[in-house]
Amino acid sequence: MIALRAGHAVYPIRIQEVEPGPKLEYLLEGIHWVDAWTPPLEAHLERLAQLIINDPNANERRSASGRNRTGGPLWKMRRRRRAAFVAGGLVLALLIAGWAVSTWKEGVISGIVAYLTQQVDARAKGKPSAGPSGQTAEKSKSDQRAALLAQAAQAVSGRQWQAAISAYQAALVLSDDAETRAALARAVNARDQEQAATSERGAFTQLIADAEQYERMGNFLAARNAYEEAAEAALTDAGRAQAREKARKAGESIALQKKKAEYDDFMRQAGGAKARKDWSAAMDWYDKAIAAAPEEASAVRARAAKSELVASRNKKVNLKLLLSCTNDPKMAKKHPSTDQVLDIAGDVVGELSLGIVYTGRASELRFTCPSPRRESVLCTFRSDDPVGQTRVGKEEGVSFSCRLTEIKGESKQDGRIDVITVEVTATR
Repeated sequence: MIALRAGHAVYPIRIQEVEPGPKLEYLLEGIHWVDAWTPPLEAHLERLAQLIINDPNANERRSASGRNRTGGPLWKMRRRRRAAFVAGGLVLALLIAGWAVSTWKEGVISGIVAYLTQQVDARAKGKPSAGPSGQTAEKSKSDQRAALLAQAAQAVSGRQWQAAISAYQAALVLSDDAETRAALARAVNARDQEQAATSERGAFTQLIADAEQYERMGNFLAARNAYEEAAEAALTDAGRAQAREKARKAGESIALQKKKAEYDDFMRQAGGAKARKDWSAAMDWYDKAIAAAPEEASAVRARAAKSELVASRNKKVNLKLLLSCTNDPKMAKKHPSTDQVLDIAGDVVGELSLGIVYTGRASELRFTCPSPRRESVLCTFRSDDPVGQTRVGKEEGVSFSCRLTEIKGESKQDGRIDVITVEVTATR
């Protein structure tokens, strides 16, 4: 932009097949440029030199700007100023081409400037060109090639593979030989290997990021699998160890998550049994929840729930029942053979039943728990027991005192019981 405002003639040259950016394209609108990315480069430079010699608008541009910094046509400039002018145009050309390889472009620019300066001088004076390898050139083709190879070697030592590749390719344009081609192949191979390593490092980083995201979502199984894949993709021992340690911790989280799920299930089962008044089952589920608790706080909650259940079951019981059993239907109406045991809140603790067993030679007092339903023998009276005989038993935390108040039989010889009455006192 500064060159155009100053009235300088700008002659763009593209040495790679890329398009200029929007701003540069706007500035160069209507200006012809030379495409010079196909070898040999000398042919394109000769076209550019001819374009500079034959440009009829150079003086008009300088007049339009109001200033004439060049002091006359390009071919009438002094050699040093003309070289600077051509170099300014070529810097713009290199920006268009997208060359950012600073380690070797200086040699190429200086060579092209020298060649163009020589061509413009020769043609302006009507003399034949001596060519880039002639004695009039500031730098011969061999010198340019040597500079490019030196810069390529320096780029290789710094592991700047793309810079080295570009320098080798530019040297091959000047002169093709097997040694340079082999060096170019080595640089390309090194670049590809480094890019592959970078890609693998990217895969490792992505797997770690995915695993951490799974952890935040609580999906520890997926997190562990991703960490294990990252360990396999790791390029260093440190990265591999890091991924394995994270996979181990994710496995611990899986076990903790499973234990918590079991604990929650046991607590639900205990709550359901408690609602059904299946006290024994509820106690068993609370015990399982305590054993499966993933942390102490969960165990404390389960113990508290169990204690509450025990307290609810231990409501006070204080009652007397008179139970009678007989084979005579008329006498059976006097006293029942079964009755319920209630606590002070009116909840059913169980049921007592008196019956004659062993072909009439004994009588059993049984206790039945309603939930879960189970039956047990509290005590047994024999036919030869005297009236006033007392026996005791305990069920569901309730103490039972059973006193024989009546016992009769038709024949004492065979020991059969016809009528038996028992007074039961239940306390808790």
